[in-house]
Amino acid sequence: ICSDTVEEREAALEKILPYQQGDFKALYEALEGCPVTIRFLDPPLHEFVPTEEADIKKLADAQGKSVEDIKAIDAELMKYDEDLIKKPQIIALNKMDVCPDKKEEVLNKVKEAFKEEGYPVFVISAVTGEGVNDLLYAMKEAMDNFTLAPTVYDTEYDPNDFDTTNLPVEVYRRDDGVFIVEGPKIDKMLGYTNLDSERGFAFFQRFLREQGINKMLEKAGIEEGDTVELGGIQFDYYES
Repeated sequence: ICSDTVEEREAALEKILPYQQGDFKALYEALEGCPVTIRFLDPPLHEFVPTEEADIKKLADAQGKSVEDIKAIDAELMKYDEDLIKKPQIIALNKMDVCPDKKEEVLNKVKEAFKEEGYPVFVISAVTGEGVNDLLYAMKEAMDNFTLAPTVYDTEYDPNDFDTTNLPVEVYRRDDGVFIVEGPKIDKMLGYTNLDSERGFAFFQRFLREQGINKMLEKAGIEEGDTVELGGIQFDYYES
């Protein structure tokens, strides 16, 4: 994201590629055949730029965030969507239990810096719980008094994409005695199911039962030990 040239970007991507490949491999293994939605890196890109003090220091060789840094974030938000800057903003100074002697000094400086904008400022500590309730009450009040029309974002995926209820499926016995199960219902199910895993195969068996495919096979005359072919995969049929 912070690269200035194509060469810098490609070098950065090449460096992180092995980590990404390892993450995907571990993710698929952990899910054991369950569906997964992968979100690609997309705007707003500022979500992926460091915001924690230590990370910013590493990236920009800075000496921690300042008031100017916070204003720079506002400016970046405006570049992405000017409507965001119109929404209520609350500043929470977290981790203030680390420097209790400077708490009031920091609070007063930030309040003074944002006096014109009118942003409420709260000192909080997630560890001790200091100021958290006051912050939550302020957020609740801000939401109750919010007058701008809500922003509706497009969904990243449609849950109906995984619904196979109304898709057709055909079951018949081939001349060689193999029972064939095919159709859009089967194609979609196989698209998100890993039959090589124990959990994925258990889901597959449940799918056959819940979608009424087992009954269709029985109606077609299947008996225990007969061969079923589904999506190019063959297996012996046994009642479960």
